[in-house]
Amino acid sequence: METAIAIKKLTSVVSDSLTTLQRIWPPLWRLLTFGADNIILPKKSLCISIEKAAISLAYGTRFLTRIKINALRKYPLKERGINSNREGYPQPEELASTIPLVVSELNAVKAKITLSIPKKWVVIKKVELPITAKENLKGVMSYEMDRLTPFSSEEALYDFRILKEDDKNIIILLVAVRADLANKYLDLLRGKGIYVSRLSVNLSGLGCLSHYIEKNSDSIFVEIDENEYEGALLRGPQGQKHLPYAAIGGVLEELWQSGIPIPRGGKANGINLLKKGVHERQKTPLLFTIIFLLIIVALWLGYTLMPLKIEEKRLGKIDSEIAIRKGDIKKFEWLTKDIKEIQKEISDIRSLKESRPMALDILRELTTILPKNAWLTRMHITENTAEVEGYAASATGLLSKLEASRYFKKVELASPAFKDIKKGVDRFSIRMEIEGAKKMETTIKGLGEGVVDEGF
Repeated sequence: METAIAIKKLTSVVSDSLTTLQRIWPPLWRLLTFGADNIILPKKSLCISIEKAAISLAYGTRFLTRIKINALRKYPLKERGINSNREGYPQPEELASTIPLVVSELNAVKAKITLSIPKKWVVIKKVELPITAKENLKGVMSYEMDRLTPFSSEEALYDFRILKEDDKNIIILLVAVRADLANKYLDLLRGKGIYVSRLSVNLSGLGCLSHYIEKNSDSIFVEIDENEYEGALLRGPQGQKHLPYAAIGGVLEELWQSGIPIPRGGKANGINLLKKGVHERQKTPLLFTIIFLLIIVALWLGYTLMPLKIEEKRLGKIDSEIAIRKGDIKKFEWLTKDIKEIQKEISDIRSLKESRPMALDILRELTTILPKNAWLTRMHITENTAEVEGYAASATGLLSKLEASRYFKKVELASPAFKDIKKGVDRFSIRMEIEGAKKMETTIKGLGEGVVDEGF
């Protein structure tokens, strides 16, 4: 009975667990298949933004899904007394002399470095290609680079992403920069121990920042200068002026990567001109996934089997108590058996008592009937009869008296009475049947053979 109840409880728990698992499994699986470094391990990012007459920096960190901007820096070139060319943008030497100090100051040695270059240096084009080009998009874009931009694929650092596609065409956003221009900055930074892992564009960082704040993929940016404008309009936090939006956006491009469940949703989807369209597919971290799955399975099994273990423990305790009390149970069974036997004997005695006169009653009756001058020397009571011997003044006179009793019938002399001359009385032996007698035979004797002394 207890086992059946435990199995029923276990079946109910398993059913509820399967229903719950079916509901939470899809989001749980998405969590388990995220890149381990994108979910578990802390990450640091430093974005260096080349701006007109200034170098802007943003340093941020991420732990689990929380992104935090730890520091912002902006170094105007005029205030430092540095002459710049290329329409006021800092030269590679100026950048290489500034950045190592900032990296040391911010303790960002192990941070991923993003270099964000001005939009004016790059070519941004929207390209429409047949849908068949998607099968070898990298090769097609490399082959078509000299037609789509002023330089060939060997002369450019570029990246692209798909904006839209249908059954016939695919629309691609292409971003490219002349390789020799970017490499001057990259090589000098590398010589200072600063290795750039991402080459982006200011406009891309601004778009990422807007998407993160406004949660809107369609944003317009406008950056107004004395004689020109470019980019997008972005309203920053109130009370903050001259924030390096492009640098902040560059940090987000690195930290807010695809697949990270940031509370605001979405992903950065930024560009990296160093990749030339080659993007490694994010691999599922099998080790961490297997570990997480094993932990979940272990927890689920514990949750499922715990009721059964509890029931088994309770049943074991009950069995132990039963084993301890087996001796008491046997004693109880013996006592019960004895009680039943005693009750049967009592019942038999009561039945016997009710079914026939008792010897004591017969003796009382004889004492009442016999006259004072008569006495008995012997009395024998069987199941159905009674025999008495003794002396009386008249033996025949006793017959009528005994016959009149409710206990006796068929009263007669067992042997002829004779006169005892010495005592002057008749010696008699009378036999009679007992009314209502059935089973019991009782012999009442005196001391030994039941001989009653004279004078009884």
